[in-house]
Amino acid sequence: MRVLVWLLLLINIALVLAFNADLVLPNNLAQPRREIDPQKIQLLSVQQLAELAKKNSAENTQPDSLITPTVQASCYEWGEFTALNITNVQAILDKLQIPTTIQSTPQVKRFWIYQPPFISTLTAESKLAELKAKGVKTAVVVQEAKWKNAISFGLFEDEKLSLQLLADLQAKGVKNVQKTLRTEEKDTANLLLNKPSDAQMSAVKQLQAQFPEAHLNQVACHD
Repeated sequence: MRVLVWLLLLINIALVLAFNADLVLPNNLAQPRREIDPQKIQLLSVQQLAELAKKNSAENTQPDSLITPTVQASCYEWGEFTALNITNVQAILDKLQIPTTIQSTPQVKRFWIYQPPFISTLTAESKLAELKAKGVKTAVVVQEAKWKNAISFGLFEDEKLSLQLLADLQAKGVKNVQKTLRTEEKDTANLLLNKPSDAQMSAVKQLQAQFPEAHLNQVACHD
């Protein structure tokens, strides 16, 4: 019985301390109670929720006006030009203050199917007539000084095509047909325009009409 009395007494003391914690405990431990006024609670509509979400998104997003766009410079290749034209064009580009580099046109390598030069033009013309009679339609008499009176059947960049023609001619009974590699030097060159501005490119495009055979292409820059 005495134990039950003490137990009830301890329970009552605990209840008193719990309901008066702000009076018994120090200020830094006691938590102030906040009462909520039901009249101040406001329910938001779907539209208000959407506007609130939009406002928070705008605050967390950097404005487009503050984003600096990345500008990538471009280079251009312009050509082909003859030796005379390239000198004139480069002088104009120098006045426009566009850094330029002259790029020589690479050598052209072709496989040539031919008959060696005959002793005279008359003999070459006679042999050409014989070839036409055999169904060879692409043969011509060469007038170039070094190969004058030779008979040319064709020039090919692809060696396989030249070998195919050689086999066809031999099958038709054409004798003394040969294949050789001819390297031709070009007296032309291209201009590389290094990172011109928009205003400079506008001036260059106006010059294009004066050189209709030259093509202007955008290429990768090599720093």
